[in-house]
Amino acid sequence: MKTKTKKFGVILLGITMMLGALTQCKEKKEDNSLILAAILYLSQGRAPGVYISGVLVDENNEPMANKTVTIKGRNETPTVVRTGTAANRGYYKNVLSATPFETRYADGDSKISSQCGSAVFALYGATQAAILGDRQLICDTSTLPAEASTAGIAESLVAAGEVVAQFTTDSNGAFVSQKFVIPNTGNTYTVEVDGAARNRRLRVARSGTSSLLTQSDIILGNNTTPTEQVASKYAFSIFNLVVEVEYPRPIRTLEGTLASNVFIGANEQVILQGTVIVPNGVTLSIGEGAKVYGSVSPGGALLVKQGGKLEAIGTATNPVVFSSEKAVGQRQPGDWQGIILQGNGIQTFGSIGGTAIGEGDVGTFGGNNNADSSGTLRYVRIEFAGAPFSPGNERNCLSLMGVGSGTTIDYVQCHRGFDDGFEWWGGAVNHKYIVSTANRDDQLDFTDGYIGKVQYAIAHLDTAASSSNDDTSRCVEGDGNTSNSCSASARTGGNCADPWFANLTCVASNGNAVATSGTNIGNGWYVRRSDGTALVGSISHAAILGTVGPLNCTAPTRYGDIVASSAIGTCTGGTALGANSASDAVTLTNINVTAPDWTPTAGTITASGNLKTVGSAQMNQAFFDDTNYRGAINTGGTKWWDGWTSFPAN
Repeated sequence: MKTKTKKFGVILLGITMMLGALTQCKEKKEDNSLILAAILYLSQGRAPGVYISGVLVDENNEPMANKTVTIKGRNETPTVVRTGTAANRGYYKNVLSATPFETRYADGDSKISSQCGSAVFALYGATQAAILGDRQLICDTSTLPAEASTAGIAESLVAAGEVVAQFTTDSNGAFVSQKFVIPNTGNTYTVEVDGAARNRRLRVARSGTSSLLTQSDIILGNNTTPTEQVASKYAFSIFNLVVEVEYPRPIRTLEGTLASNVFIGANEQVILQGTVIVPNGVTLSIGEGAKVYGSVSPGGALLVKQGGKLEAIGTATNPVVFSSEKAVGQRQPGDWQGIILQGNGIQTFGSIGGTAIGEGDVGTFGGNNNADSSGTLRYVRIEFAGAPFSPGNERNCLSLMGVGSGTTIDYVQCHRGFDDGFEWWGGAVNHKYIVSTANRDDQLDFTDGYIGKVQYAIAHLDTAASSSNDDTSRCVEGDGNTSNSCSASARTGGNCADPWFANLTCVASNGNAVATSGTNIGNGWYVRRSDGTALVGSISHAAILGTVGPLNCTAPTRYGDIVASSAIGTCTGGTALGANSASDAVTLTNINVTAPDWTPTAGTITASGNLKTVGSAQMNQAFFDDTNYRGAINTGGTKWWDGWTSFPAN
């Protein structure tokens, strides 16, 4: 194992694309992706400071080549009122997110004072009614990290007229990573361009979003009146405006095989450089709020071998996050290779109780101990994983190979993986409260003797992600055995995967409308690869909405108490576990995969009986809660995914 420390430029100020905000602008003519690539390249090893990049254009969006740009202080704090509508009216904190001003507060003096601070309120006090009208107030309440302050970056006001940056654009009007001489954040600056009749203002937040201000913006801050507006258009704008705060921060890099126990502290940041192996007898422990980034090249992965343990324990408000090392906005499915746990549980590929070679060339797994422990994952989010190890040989978001029931994996989300979300090969690990969203292939996939129990699982298919895939995407896909045939349940020593699923919510992002063939969306529950008589899996108390059909069984299965948006049908050779219901009336609060809420709002999800009593007691398992509703959440139930899940597009 190698652990080393390197300096890592952390982008604190998000990228703001100015095209939508600029007034009286024509369509951009040029692709400036090379500018952004150059920014990323030049960010490596830079000195601490505030940097600005972009492309300077005139009022007709033509590049302004060889122009001198000067940025000066204004002795202003950047509290801004923007023009809005009655629907937008309110008070917003500047938060670091893809939608910077999404945290909204109601009208009122007390709200301004409590959310934006009494000092901000005092700056304009009596003018509030005249200023607001149908406007929205955005107050920058963020704070500068201590590491930035230590590096000499300040939040104090820059005096009016004091020059903080001066540079000249190139022949394409571009400028890249120009450093502020006085590296201050939390200010509003004047931007002057040689030869331009009028100046513009640049708002630099302490964290979150920086932007050029438009004609309709009003600045409320030190030395500024609330009537500072202009009526005519500006003589210049900046495309691809990027403002960054860079400061040294120690980020550990893990590489190779860990030689001893390793602890990643709460809120610490770590990079997995290539495949990091946790071998037999070694534990990798991860504290709440830690961010573990998989490198893109070589593809990062975390491989926990038999006898090794992963203890990743977050909280509902501060989860452990595994993600791509790329910047927010640039991440994609398959950026890194994901997490692989390999245990000593029973797998049935080739021989029952023997070992097998795991998908993704990760070495052997399996044995005779279905009670084996590979550790704990609780309140963990895994995203943008699943890079192919070789063509057609993908690693998944979370690969569970021979993982035993001594392992705890609850409150875990797999999001936007290149292949499957959760995939099980053998073993008997149980789960409650798992979420699989927008993975390109199946959300949940099992095979080779898996006999675990899963309750309260949410599988959300994204039609856009599925349409770009070359395979049919399903909520749950189950193979009795990857060798294409099995003859008896692994529950009783046979070679067929045969898990239990209770309270599954399966939904496609088209909602109750039945998916069309062009999206590669398949069925909600799809089982195959047995000898035609051996049963593969049990599913009860489920809600399946928006897929091409609830069930597709080329191997028989046990099913019942399913509510769906199309006819349930029958499964040849299968066993019913209670009455089913086909009802287009069942709807969920929000089926948009970028902001889902799976709480039912209409239709009945009441089951025909309690989980443990219907279906000849098939679901009477000690691990299960005895629910009387279908799906992962009851009408009016607690949104157990709130706080620790997230659904970014990139």
